[in-house]
Amino acid sequence: MRAVVFAFIMLVVATTTTAQQVTLPDEPIVFGQPFELTVVCEPSFDDAQLLPLQVELLARTAKGASEERRYRARCYELGDVTLALEPPQPLLVASCLPEPAGELELPGDGWELPTESATSWWPFVALAGFLVGALVGLLRRKPVATTETVTPATDSWDALQALTDLQASQLAAAAFYLELKAIVRKHCAQRFHLPATVRTSEELLSALPNAKPALQPCLLTCDMVLFGGEVTAPLRNDAAKRTAAHDHAIQFVKLTKQADLVEASA
Repeated sequence: MRAVVFAFIMLVVATTTTAQQVTLPDEPIVFGQPFELTVVCEPSFDDAQLLPLQVELLARTAKGASEERRYRARCYELGDVTLALEPPQPLLVASCLPEPAGELELPGDGWELPTESATSWWPFVALAGFLVGALVGLLRRKPVATTETVTPATDSWDALQALTDLQASQLAAAAFYLELKAIVRKHCAQRFHLPATVRTSEELLSALPNAKPALQPCLLTCDMVLFGGEVTAPLRNDAAKRTAAHDHAIQFVKLTKQADLVEASA
């Protein structure tokens, strides 16, 4: 009988000591922005239980058999996040970008936006007006004795050329990743007619799931450098990181250009 009581007491003590108390800030947690949290836990507590947070230990205070740990943390995931504590601790991470005006329109197949099926008579009116104007211009045109010089039309903006120019530049870390992200977003706006300049990286990946293997590493590296506090600190392997992000951007642009060729031949 004594052995049963002793085992029950030990079970209650073990359950009590393994429980962890977490204190979070009152204000909302924002993507990439620092915040502080405290954990009351055993001395053998593993910081890996706070994943996916990136944490920095600020202070440790002994409290009997336990201790209180104070951390500075950042989160690079959006939406509902669960910390693997005992018991599990849910978090809600909000976007650091302002809400855009209007609703997000996603392509139906991950590439093309849906088009309206209703027939409009405005294109026919515009075409008729163009034909009438062209006919009047031909009738009023007079022969010119001098030889005219034909100026070739200028080429439109090309994402691959912009990426090549960026690779040859000597921009600092923040300026390089800002320009790289701007080129990718402008290409998304031109190619898919997405309002890419006001969408988060996660929203662009949701709109273009077929391009995720190439687009996600590029955008994630830019966000880690620009919002993760690495710009003011010395970057390890910055050249390798730049090259990898730049190569993924080129891979993404080439992938979308191949999609253009497939549609043209269909």
